[in-house]
Amino acid sequence: MFSRMVKQVYAGMILPQRVGPMSTNGTERIVKTPGVCWGHARIRDTRISVKHVIESLRAGATPADLVTRMPHVTVEDIDAAQQYYHTHQTEIDREIAEGEQLEQTLRQSMPSLLHEKRAARHAGPDTFPPG
Repeated sequence: MFSRMVKQVYAGMILPQRVGPMSTNGTERIVKTPGVCWGHARIRDTRISVKHVIESLRAGATPADLVTRMPHVTVEDIDAAQQYYHTHQTEIDREIAEGEQLEQTLRQSMPSLLHEKRAARHAGPDTFPPG
């Protein structure tokens, strides 16, 4: 597995990095396992999907942000996820679209209790005196 940790400077931050056997193109870092993350592409030895990495980056996170939030993931893992996305863009974009559709379906079929309570509160009579 991984034999030691080293420090790498990335975007002005010093980040611990795993050092050990890896392929030069990062393909060994991205795996698909039936029954894990619905069989979607993910970072090896984690449940972090390529889809999640790409969505986070699109939302404005940097690779350094992701490594800080998920210390078990390395900058090389994030780079490998981006590489995978660029060679399998149709697949990951489809997963993102399916996830958005599922979210929309769930929001429609199971409305938020908080939203219902807020709507009920604001639908009642005005309790403030005039003026």
